[in-house]
Amino acid sequence: MCIALDINDGRKSRRFVQTLKSFASTFKVGLQLFSSTGPSIIERVREEGVSVFVDLKLNDIPNTVSAAVTELAKRGANLLTVHTLAGLDTLKAAKEAALKFSPSPKIIAVTVLTSIDKKALQEIGLEKEPSEMVLCLAAEAAKVGADGVV
Repeated sequence: MCIALDINDGRKSRRFVQTLKSFASTFKVGLQLFSSTGPSIIERVREEGVSVFVDLKLNDIPNTVSAAVTELAKRGANLLTVHTLAGLDTLKAAKEAALKFSPSPKIIAVTVLTSIDKKALQEIGLEKEPSEMVLCLAAEAAKVGADGVV
C-alpha cells in the first residue's frame, strides 16, 4: 500500500508518515508537496524508515530526465514516474540513470492521465481511444525496461 501525501506542508506530511507508517511502507510525494517543500522532502520522509514514491511524471528530453532521476535517486527516491509521451529515449535514459544506484529506484511509466478522455486526445491529434493509447504506451515502456506502468 502507498499513501499519497497530497498536501503542501512538510511538517504535516512528516506527522502523517509517523502516524501511518504502521499501515503502509511507501509514501507518495507528488508535485504539490515537492513544489512547496523542495527535494529535501524525500530525505525527510525517508528518515521515517519508509520508501518514497516520487510522482513528478518527468517529461523532458532524455538528458534532462536522466539528470533529474540522478538527483532524485541521490536523495533516496525508491520509485519515480516518467511520462511515456516524452519518448522511448527518455524512458531508456531514466532507467539507465536509475541503474547507476544500488538499490536503484524503480521507473514507473505514466501512460495516459486519468483526466484525459477521447476528446482530449483528439484535441492534441491522437485518434486512439484512451484504453488503446494506454496499451500502446505500456507496451513501448516495457520494451525499454520500465519497472511498472500507470
